[in-house]
Amino acid sequence: MTRTRATIALGSNLGNRLTQLRNGLAGLRELGHVEAVSSLYETDPVGGPRQGRYLNAVVLIETDLGPDTLLEGLQRIEGGSDRTRDVHWGPRTLDLDLITYGDRRISEPHLVVPHPRAHERRFVLAPLAEVAPDARLSDGSTPGEAIAHTLDQEIERWGGAWPEEAPRMGKEATWWVIGQFGLLTAWLVVVVLTTDPVRTLLLGVGALVALGGVALGVGAVSSFGTRITPSPQPLEGSLLVDAGVYRLVRHPMYGAVFLSTFGVAVAAGSITGVVVSLVILGFLRLKSGREERILGIVVDGYEQYRVRVRQRLIPWIW
Repeated sequence: MTRTRATIALGSNLGNRLTQLRNGLAGLRELGHVEAVSSLYETDPVGGPRQGRYLNAVVLIETDLGPDTLLEGLQRIEGGSDRTRDVHWGPRTLDLDLITYGDRRISEPHLVVPHPRAHERRFVLAPLAEVAPDARLSDGSTPGEAIAHTLDQEIERWGGAWPEEAPRMGKEATWWVIGQFGLLTAWLVVVVLTTDPVRTLLLGVGALVALGGVALGVGAVSSFGTRITPSPQPLEGSLLVDAGVYRLVRHPMYGAVFLSTFGVAVAAGSITGVVVSLVILGFLRLKSGREERILGIVVDGYEQYRVRVRQRLIPWIW
């Protein structure tokens, strides 16, 4: 019996995206022999309504199924993940696209192979180049040749074997923590050295801001509990927290750090301390943005939570 190598692109931006892709991979193992699995990639949605980011990968399988039967199998796997097609380019639990089927070229109303838009999509080309670098796309190019024309499309590659383990930030997480505590130390030194006791008029305003930061921090700890950590790498088994102050802001503890440092600097009359606290704010925004990348993968429902709760650091403000 003739067996054919086919490449299938997987994508998800609803529910636990990593679980959806793993379920899709398990379904593909029933349609043929999985020869290679690409790295995990993440990309912002293109077109359609406002929605969360996508996780993408490409799988190379060897199958004895014909292209029509294989397509039916892919649609059956999608249906098992409650895939709907109500909104064009809308969010989806699991998307399985047949990219190539051997060197066959098929043009039917229900199936076009190679995929007619694969050569325009970096989130397909990058993982495809890993598992099938010699594949020929609809325009005759290979993935490596086509990707040179899509470098304006931003994607992020996550390390690790995603079918078995959650992606990890590695040493990067440690450097974020070191940077945070380094800036806080610099702020403390600057405030102590530059405090002007004459500027007591600012004491009340600064104290109120600092107390607001303390209250925000207490609310964060009481809602999150003992699994709170300064590292952007979430602890194993972390679950989505959508209660208390987390209903208003996604990273209240970082907002608390900024408000507290800013308020104390204002109360102390330290202009330089205010400037350093603003630097801390910028750093924490960068850190929280990076942290949300990993949270969106390992915490079930985080992408939908991120879309729903708009403020990142300070309730009602930012």
